[in-house]
Amino acid sequence: MGQTSRAACKRCREGRFCPAGSSGPGLPCARGRYCPAGTLEEVICPRGTFTPHQGAISVKDCLKCPAGFYCPKGRSDPVPCPPGSFNPLEGQDELADCRECYAGKACTQVALKAPDVVCMQGFVCPPGSSQPNAPTNACPPGTLSNRSDLTDRSQCQQCPARYACLRGTGGIHRPPLFCFAGHYCPSGTMFPTQHKCPVGTWSVHGGLEAESECLPCPQGWYCLAGSSSPSGRCSSGHYCPDGTAYGTQFPCPAGTYSIHIGNRYREDCLICPEGSFCQKGTSKPSPCPLSTFRHLKGGRRQEDCSACPAGYFCPHSATVNPRVCGAGSYSDEGSVECSPCLQGHYCSDETTSEEAMLSIMVCPPGFLCSQGLARDPQRSATLCPRGFFCPGGGIDPNPIPCTNGTYGEFPGLQDASECDQCPEGKYCYSQEPQEQPITRPGFHCPEGTYAPEPCPEGTYSSRPALSNGSECSSCGGGQYCSSVGLSEPSGNCKERFYCREGAKSATPADGPTGGLCPAGSYCPPASSSPLPCPPGTFSNNTGLSRPEECVSCPPGFYCLGSNNTSPSGQCFPGFYCTGGSASPVQSEAEEGYYTLERAARQQPCPLGTYQPRRGAQSCVECQGGRLCNQAALSHPPLCPTGHFCPRGILLLNPVLQALTLTGLVVMLCTTVGRARLDGSAAEPDFLSLRVSVPGTLLHLWSLHCLSSGFGVWRSLFCRLHLPTRDSLPTAAPLPSRNLEQHCGCPKHVFLLALPSRTLLQQYRTQQALRTL
Repeated sequence: MGQTSRAACKRCREGRFCPAGSSGPGLPCARGRYCPAGTLEEVICPRGTFTPHQGAISVKDCLKCPAGFYCPKGRSDPVPCPPGSFNPLEGQDELADCRECYAGKACTQVALKAPDVVCMQGFVCPPGSSQPNAPTNACPPGTLSNRSDLTDRSQCQQCPARYACLRGTGGIHRPPLFCFAGHYCPSGTMFPTQHKCPVGTWSVHGGLEAESECLPCPQGWYCLAGSSSPSGRCSSGHYCPDGTAYGTQFPCPAGTYSIHIGNRYREDCLICPEGSFCQKGTSKPSPCPLSTFRHLKGGRRQEDCSACPAGYFCPHSATVNPRVCGAGSYSDEGSVECSPCLQGHYCSDETTSEEAMLSIMVCPPGFLCSQGLARDPQRSATLCPRGFFCPGGGIDPNPIPCTNGTYGEFPGLQDASECDQCPEGKYCYSQEPQEQPITRPGFHCPEGTYAPEPCPEGTYSSRPALSNGSECSSCGGGQYCSSVGLSEPSGNCKERFYCREGAKSATPADGPTGGLCPAGSYCPPASSSPLPCPPGTFSNNTGLSRPEECVSCPPGFYCLGSNNTSPSGQCFPGFYCTGGSASPVQSEAEEGYYTLERAARQQPCPLGTYQPRRGAQSCVECQGGRLCNQAALSHPPLCPTGHFCPRGILLLNPVLQALTLTGLVVMLCTTVGRARLDGSAAEPDFLSLRVSVPGTLLHLWSLHCLSSGFGVWRSLFCRLHLPTRDSLPTAAPLPSRNLEQHCGCPKHVFLLALPSRTLLQQYRTQQALRTL
């Protein structure tokens, strides 16, 4: 760096080259080139030379190209001549300098100086060959070559006789093949099995030259083409003379057979036996089929078997002699078996034919010829049975029943006119022929009838021989007849229903013959009419089956008589009905009691009243001088000594005497549960206010107590005073507490005293008194 003149630049060394501007020692000279000192660019070696290494310094370093190679200009390495060529010279510079391999030789490698292999025997090597045995250069089949200098396939020789030459045959490595046994090989044979000994000949030896050298096949054998030994034994059913080509070439003639193999002569075939036929080439006789026979030998075909004659049968194949049918049987021609003689005919011969049976052996009129009859019917006395007539086997082989409405009492009838008319009360049906007319319970038959008329629904008949329907009996009450032609009723009427005479169902619904049990009644099984619910009961439902299902009459009502669908009415006043009553006066009210209408029990007369008689509808007010201090009182006692008892008095007490000046006493007490005035009874459910006034009796049913303007005296009674006429009390509802807390009285009892009778009259006119 930093040079100022050209003199400072150094000369490039040998074996390297330095392009302009090089700062280093230069680059090494490449192979195929050389570089003297001071070289600016590499110099290429001349044609036909090469350099084996880098850094050549002069042309002397460029070596001459060796033999077997060529070196184009500037090559670093020699180029070998390809296979099929060679180069014996040095310094060659192009591919054309490689010479073609000589004819008859092969150049199998690269870079050869001379051909390296001689052509193989059986092959040809044209110029430029790279292989001594190329398949394309082999001698063709049928030729050979023992030389190694052939250049064309036309130079191959023809294969000698008795041998075969495959492709490429020649020399000791691939000699010609000896002709195979069973074959022959003329000149030019391409393979050892090319020419076979023809069919019917053979050869155990090889190397034959002509077909004439093949031997004929021996007797009893056959020989296929190319056989080195006989191919096989002659087939059964056939024979094989000398020179036989195949096992079935000579079949045994029709009418003969042979089960053996290897037959040599036609005479070895046997004649076909009886019962059989033998077609051409048969190894086993074929049996004549069923229904045919043959009693001669030598049958040739199936048509030689004859059909079995009429009157005989042939049940098996290969039949020689047909079998006889025998009496009672017949057959047509060609039958496998015999059939029983037809009805209406007879077969008295051992060999009856169908034609003879149908045309000659016909059953005469009046006789019955059953199937399989073997004798003349006139000799066996087989008369037509009773109830039938037999017109003869030529008309109808079966016995014909006497027509409807007639019958046959005697056997042997020949015509329908000989049947008798059916009598009245009986029927004669041709489908059920009888010796005598038929009778049948449940039916009626006019004279000459063939079909009995059934008794209609709702009727029956246990007697036979009825002449008309009016003799049928109606089904009895409680029973039903559900179908026609009954000999007895079908059964009993079902429960909950009733069946009148002539009923057709166990559950009738039509009305005239019965129906569902109506309301107010019950119907057990077999009911002919509804049974009424008993007195004291009723029923508004239908279809009852037992009396227990009837409803008992409710309390307060009565059910008069039977068959009630509802109660008859309410119980009368003065009487009471406790339930199940059949009368409005079931139980009479006793003394001291009374009842109103529809009473279920008697009511006791309340305090202050009594009743001395039975059957009362109300109670009598207690009379003055009598004391009525009990419920259900029938005879009130007299007022005790030292007391007085106004009319309607119900309590006796000394305090009461002190209150008589007021003219009015009001008593509040319990009436539920017969509570006593002394307070010993239980707490009542409700209270009744009774106001006792001479000549009057008032009942007020509300819980009220006078409040304003009254004084209170806490003692056995609660005494209340009215101060003036003008200050009448008004009714006020009781507070939510008991009377004892409000008035200061003991439970159950208190008194109200008013000052005068006149004041009471005014007080009664007020609304307050009606609400007490």
